[in-house]
Amino acid sequence: MAFPHVWSATEDNQPTGSTPIGQGDDYIAATRQMVRERIGLEHNFDFTNDAEQGSHREGSARVWVSETEPEDPIPAVTAETVGQLKKGRFWFKPSTGEAFVYDLGTAAWKAINITGAQLIGLVTALSAKSTVAAADKILILDSSAGGAGKLITADKFATAAQGVKADNALPAASYTAADVLAKVKTVDGVGSGLDADTVDSLHASAFATADQGAKADAALPASSYTAADVLTKIKTVDGSGTGLDADLLDGQHASAFALASWFTSGVAGSWSSHSIPSGSRWVPPAGLYIFRSESNVSIQVYDGSSFHLVAPIGTGGMYLTNGSILGVFNPLGSPKTVYYRKLL
Repeated sequence: MAFPHVWSATEDNQPTGSTPIGQGDDYIAATRQMVRERIGLEHNFDFTNDAEQGSHREGSARVWVSETEPEDPIPAVTAETVGQLKKGRFWFKPSTGEAFVYDLGTAAWKAINITGAQLIGLVTALSAKSTVAAADKILILDSSAGGAGKLITADKFATAAQGVKADNALPAASYTAADVLAKVKTVDGVGSGLDADTVDSLHASAFATADQGAKADAALPASSYTAADVLTKIKTVDGSGTGLDADLLDGQHASAFALASWFTSGVAGSWSSHSIPSGSRWVPPAGLYIFRSESNVSIQVYDGSSFHLVAPIGTGGMYLTNGSILGVFNPLGSPKTVYYRKLL
């Protein structure tokens, strides 16, 4: 911290005998200012409160460190001087590690920590205060009785045997789920008698019984149930008399085939006929079964531009018409008759 005035040896000798009178008061005022600045580091210099001027700032006093007891802060504690020490004094004794505060009430230093020797002395003093004399008892401080001594009988304390048991006891911190699991694993398994609630988080209802296990061993693996395997088995029992009702035959529905009844049934159960003039061609409507009963007509097929001969004169046969391709041609000079049945 820098002060407004430097207090040096030269400054300490001012004013001198040759200093002008008018300058002397300046030196006096500067000296007072320097004193206030330096003492004010740890003391109050509140110009508005005369009662606080010169008192220690709270918490600013240094700790007194020495092997010997410091002199009393104020030799005689009076009503006038108590206020000056109300913040207390602190003394630390390095050799014993003790700490003391100055007790204004007794005008003495009071220890705030207790050494072993002091504790023994305290117990001795308390024992002297006790009016009860009994063997096998221990004296303790009773806070409820203002710190007076209190005798406790021996049965309130553990015996030597109990102490051994306590030393050999399992610490509560060691009794963990992980530790129990590790121990159970050393004795579990067949014959252990353990009746688990679940196995891998599954209840018994999730597992097969013994007879179910036998069924499972005899069961067909799912990988064997393939379309190819089914086809192989069906082929061993298909055919006439099996009762199988297929949806397709070589990929075709039944509507793509002519029924046998179409070739055995007709209009009112009789034949019908159509007369073809000489040099004429007849393209019958669809759904007729044509039987060429006379040998002088030919069967032709239309390819989109012209008719082509497929069954010449003199050949027999029967034909199913579709109404556009099949044609019956009479090349001779007289009308010819063609017989047919209408399909169902």
